[in-house]
Amino acid sequence: MLIITSLSFPLTESKYSAMVVLLVLMLSKSMFASFVMSIRPSTAYCRRASSHSYEHWHECHSPYQISSYGVASSFWRVCADLNKPPIVERVARDKWTAVIAFLVADFVQIALVSFLTLDSSFLWIVRVDTTQNNVLISVALFVTIAVVQVAILYYLAASISVRPDVIQLFPEYPRTDAWTCRYSRHEIVEWTRDLAKKSGVQVSKIYLLCSPIPNAFTFSLPLLGSVVVLHSNLLALLSPQEVRAVIAHELAHIKNHDSLIQILTRMPDMFIQVVYLYIYVRIALGIADALLVAFNPLAALARLVALLVFYGASRLGIIVATVFIRRASRAAELLADYDAASVLDPLVTINALIRLGLRIEAINTLVREIQRLAAMSKTGVLPVTDDEIHQVVLSLDPHELDPEQARIRAPRIFLENRLRLLRDTYGLPMSDDDIIRLVKPAAALLVKESTVTMDSKSDPRATVDWRRIDLDADERLDREELDRLLATLRDNPDMLMFDNEVGKSMVMLDHPDFRRRILFLADVLQI
Repeated sequence: MLIITSLSFPLTESKYSAMVVLLVLMLSKSMFASFVMSIRPSTAYCRRASSHSYEHWHECHSPYQISSYGVASSFWRVCADLNKPPIVERVARDKWTAVIAFLVADFVQIALVSFLTLDSSFLWIVRVDTTQNNVLISVALFVTIAVVQVAILYYLAASISVRPDVIQLFPEYPRTDAWTCRYSRHEIVEWTRDLAKKSGVQVSKIYLLCSPIPNAFTFSLPLLGSVVVLHSNLLALLSPQEVRAVIAHELAHIKNHDSLIQILTRMPDMFIQVVYLYIYVRIALGIADALLVAFNPLAALARLVALLVFYGASRLGIIVATVFIRRASRAAELLADYDAASVLDPLVTINALIRLGLRIEAINTLVREIQRLAAMSKTGVLPVTDDEIHQVVLSLDPHELDPEQARIRAPRIFLENRLRLLRDTYGLPMSDDDIIRLVKPAAALLVKESTVTMDSKSDPRATVDWRRIDLDADERLDREELDRLLATLRDNPDMLMFDNEVGKSMVMLDHPDFRRRILFLADVLQI
């Protein structure tokens, strides 16, 4: 906070009530994402849900807790452990270096905007003025944003327990309906508490989230304690030991105090975002004033240029900071993988990662096919919605791991869901058997067309061919099969594990790709 108190934010002629309005508007859209980024969905490849794709269904940030150490060497000494391999120590240093670089990048931006003045009488609206400083305004604005952010974060965290698709497993189990999960509540709670004891952490609550997506996440906040949330599909896919590996991974984030770091790094980041947004709006209003009030198109053009230049410069600063924090996020994931593999069998941890990756690949393949089929519509009627995509994913067998089978089943699932929607909407006299009978021949034709399209686009050199790795076709790797996988990856430096990773900018991802995660564990544990 010493850096902040030495800064000011003099926006002459600015209305701070307008800044508060902008703050509320921005936080209403951004805080849920910030919360999701802080709660640690980390076992599956991070994706973000959108109306267009599940490909980014779980995009999530890695939270890190920052302690009260002042310099990089202090961070490194805390992270370094003489009992850990040098590779792990290097990743830990990499993590903290990236966190510090992120904070420096954000505070540099705060310092720069502190000397900006917004003046409607000035041609470009925004100008540098080092003579006007008001430290109290800067501190008050920063504290206000931080308090609102934390309040919304706590509200979102507390709201998890009242969601209809969330079941509390520990410390209480308030449900009286039949238990349908593959593993008993007692087993899940016992696994979590046993691993928490071994990891030296305390878990306040354990929840089960009913979801077709295989995932798990944790968050740890003062007053609320540490919470572990497991997705139901995760339990359907994994063996008991693999579930324990996922839980151990999540507990590692709690042990490393990752949630609090995410919160603390989000505070200056949100401050910068709000300030930038306010400046954009002020310049835009200046453009409108020049056109509609002063009737001065040249002034409007000059202000438009100023807006574009400032927008580009500010976005560049944000991108630089984002690159650093996502690098730290990837390092945190590797460290959590290492902790899980150290507690349990490394082969179990690797198999858990692979099965989760295969499931996400199958879901992404299904959704891409649904989008392709919807795009074939010549009328544009009934576009694919979030709810429809959710229903489609629910229709996929919860144990399905084969992307090819997901692609083949996509037309049938899509057409059946569409016909059911039309039947229910218009009250058509059509039974489920009628729908299946009508869909069957049409789905076969669409599968054939999709096969031709996929064959023309596929590049077998880009990803691992699982049929050649999994010799016994049991969707798990034994030691011999793992050796084959590692040899394949090491002999092909550009080969990735899954198609949905191809073409992604790894620098901007919160999670390392599966290739990196598996090779990291193999190198550290000398597999």
